[in-house]
Amino acid sequence: DDLEAMKYIDNWGVKVTKEPILNLIPLCDFFVASVSSTIQWSAACGIPSVVYDVYKFHYTDYLSAEGIKVVELKQDFLDIIDQLAKKKGNYNKIQQRALAESNYWGMLDGISGGRILDIIDNLVEARKQ
Repeated sequence: DDLEAMKYIDNWGVKVTKEPILNLIPLCDFFVASVSSTIQWSAACGIPSVVYDVYKFHYTDYLSAEGIKVVELKQDFLDIIDQLAKKKGNYNKIQQRALAESNYWGMLDGISGGRILDIIDNLVEARKQ
């Protein structure tokens, strides 16, 4: 079992799960990722996010987002994590910004699948004509 093989990571205080990430993101106080679509998912949830550009891709996707902090250097990463984890005032400011921007990143109304099917249906109908 893959989880059993990673059991040693528990000693570091890290938990490994097979739970789908979509179920976990809304539970986060803040979210950390590198190159991942999950960054936009967390932003849509209004979760403050840290994008650690460990590969130095210099993506500009999130630079204007106030609820998403983009860092490239290890010390900058440690500093922003410290601010989010230990300094309630800083966390609250970033959280409010993330919540204010959340609708820009996605609509969490539970009916996106229906909207996608509607678009596909409309495209199919237009193609028939």
